[in-house]
Amino acid sequence: MRKRSLITASLWVLCLGLLLSTVPIIGRTRVEIPFTNPSGYSGNVVLSFPERVFAGDRTRISATISQLDVENLLDIVRLTGRLEAGFDEIEPSGEVEVNLQPGSPIRFSWKVRTAKNSTYPGNLWLWLEANGSRDLVLARELTLESRYYLGRPVKVFRGLFAMLLVVSGFVFLFDHHRKNQFPSNK
Repeated sequence: MRKRSLITASLWVLCLGLLLSTVPIIGRTRVEIPFTNPSGYSGNVVLSFPERVFAGDRTRISATISQLDVENLLDIVRLTGRLEAGFDEIEPSGEVEVNLQPGSPIRFSWKVRTAKNSTYPGNLWLWLEANGSRDLVLARELTLESRYYLGRPVKVFRGLFAMLLVVSGFVFLFDHHRKNQFPSNK
């Protein structure tokens, strides 16, 4: 009985370690890019995206535009963003438009999902629309590396390791309860 409890406790610790190994801890790339467009408007763009993800996971790619000098405009100013890449899912897709208010940072955020063990190249486009013209603010290439976990998408292993963790925990607790209910005569 004691040996079985030790085995199930060891299995529980092993499954917990394997489940935690499926959690991505790879850092994010953060790039700050100052810009000035042909119309004379300037500001900073901060891009943030992961270096690597597990195939099947969702992640976020974001662009924050701050310190945008647009106070002397007569028309409505719009910032338009578009992420073009071969991801299996991009949300939102197409162009995203936001009306600017002076002094407020703007954040574009795209949720993406990869499904294959591959490198996904992409382009991020940002345009500023003011006074009837549309000026390109940023055209940036980015690359997202997607990897399998032990040769398969990570969701399969997360489910398997979570199931084994729960089962080994129940077996351990059942053995512990039985041991306390029926103590041996040693």
